[in-house]
Amino acid sequence: MRCGVRLPGGAVRRLLLSIGLALALVAPAQSAPAAADQGWTIHRFDAQVTIQPDASIRVAESVDVDFASGVHGIDRYVPVMYDAPGAPGYERVYRLTVESATDAQGRSWPYTTSREDRNLRIRIGDPNRTVSGPLSYRLVYRVEGALNSFRDHDELYWDVNGGGWPVAIDAVTATVVLPGPGLLRIASYQGASGSREAAAGSAAVDRATFRATRPLAAGEQLTIVAALPKGMVAEPAPILQEKPAELGGTFVVNAGTIGSALLVLLAGLLGVAALLWFVGRDREYRTDPAVTGSTAARIRPLFGPPAAVSWESDPPYQLRPAELAMIVNERVGGSEAAATIVDLAVRGYLSIAQELNDWTLILTGRGVEGIRDYERDLLAGVFGRSGSVTLSDVRSRLPGILRSFRGALSRDAARYGWFAGNPRSTRFAWYAAGACAVAVGLLVALVLMALSAGFAGLAVIADTVALLVAARWMPRRTAWGRELLRRTLGFRHTLATADWVEQAIARPPATVAGYVPYAMALRLGSVWMRLVSSALPAVAAGWYSGEEVFAADSFAVCFSPSGPWWPDYIYLHGYGGPANYRDQGGASGYSAASGFDGGGAGGGGGGGGGSTW
Repeated sequence: MRCGVRLPGGAVRRLLLSIGLALALVAPAQSAPAAADQGWTIHRFDAQVTIQPDASIRVAESVDVDFASGVHGIDRYVPVMYDAPGAPGYERVYRLTVESATDAQGRSWPYTTSREDRNLRIRIGDPNRTVSGPLSYRLVYRVEGALNSFRDHDELYWDVNGGGWPVAIDAVTATVVLPGPGLLRIASYQGASGSREAAAGSAAVDRATFRATRPLAAGEQLTIVAALPKGMVAEPAPILQEKPAELGGTFVVNAGTIGSALLVLLAGLLGVAALLWFVGRDREYRTDPAVTGSTAARIRPLFGPPAAVSWESDPPYQLRPAELAMIVNERVGGSEAAATIVDLAVRGYLSIAQELNDWTLILTGRGVEGIRDYERDLLAGVFGRSGSVTLSDVRSRLPGILRSFRGALSRDAARYGWFAGNPRSTRFAWYAAGACAVAVGLLVALVLMALSAGFAGLAVIADTVALLVAARWMPRRTAWGRELLRRTLGFRHTLATADWVEQAIARPPATVAGYVPYAMALRLGSVWMRLVSSALPAVAAGWYSGEEVFAADSFAVCFSPSGPWWPDYIYLHGYGGPANYRDQGGASGYSAASGFDGGGAGGGGGGGGGSTW
């Protein structure tokens, strides 16, 4: 059934620096720093990778370049730090040691090494002179921790040239040499990071050769994979190290910063808990007033036996459906408004007709004697000056109608003594206080971060957010309201009991009809309608007409423009590490997958890139 819908500057800079450093730690190592320099070309990039018996590798790279203008030399960036998916708090490290840097004739080039982010920069060249024209660079380095261990094989998954070069490379080749015969299989990829484009490769018993089948553009690379049998080399083991404990001077880890942060967090959470206990916790009678005559109240205990749910065959104190929903839920909305309309229909103030894809409400002319103020306001909002309306016509006015409906019932909840104050106003006031606290907490956090007390700043933010969340539970029932809640839940339990329903439908239809709006308001509409389905046509005969049996849930949805809301939990609960890293299968540089299974260009270790300087 449808409804007929028509901070201070320095602190900010410190925080931004911290965020930037954090992003740098998780950025892919392939994005090695490389100046967007031009005016030079790379004619050939060749790598010979020799796997050693101790599971390390020795890499000999040959880079033939042609500089159009004078430069000092080249920078070679090789990633040496990777994410470790199977070891939270750790990162995988390649231990790289440079053995030599020479030209094609074996003459040494000066070189220096330094760390840049997650890469090792090898700067080759003389800072006191420039070179130009065709030149060759021969770089030899050793890497520990680069092989990956799997259950049935060990594996080299290696990015040969890396995607960090700013210029194209005419030819890229590679050779892998094993310690002995036994090569199992090979694979190779070329292109941008993630590419599955196949490169060329051939295998012998103890070695494999690879080559890119075309020139590689800037940002493209050759990636190779070679599998060797278990036992050919020492069991490969990833090298793990703890992630840095300090981030940009803002989040400093020591006993003082951690201890103060925990103290701030604990003090704030205890303060919020105290507010919830002394301000927001329901009251209850110390003893049964019907037995002792005493109405002395206390804070409802946190622990202890749940209050007994009584058997109630009628609404407590003849309260209306929406009033019982307010007592249970501390708020009302579209579903309760729909239940009120049905209640007014059952009581003879209007009738409901279902016509095609819409509902029509028709006043009976009985007047407004004997109805509550909020019911009269609801009728005025729905009908205006008309005696008949369709819900499609009311739809555009529904937000205002519901706003007035909620406000009136919330005022009644305080006036009749069910709550210590207007629950709607109470909740709004605490939400406003929580929002202000969060704003102040953010400013305090920025100051603390500027003072290298970032963890304490985060604790302040957590405390203020906890206060904002706690606003939801600040409306407090009085002892009388708590007693009404107990009896209301008993009435709801009775309505949902099949044996009682079987007895109830034997009563006159008009009597049974009176329970329909209560079932809707207490969210038993569909369940209760199924239980009374056999008697429903007779039950609804006096106030409903239509080709189909009255569908309570469909009718209620038409009064909920933003969807239904109901905390079912109140009925259910209100009463009554690194050592296992290798078990992941021996991750390659960026994932736990093998290069043969879903691998691609840029997915292995090594690679990186380079530039001139």
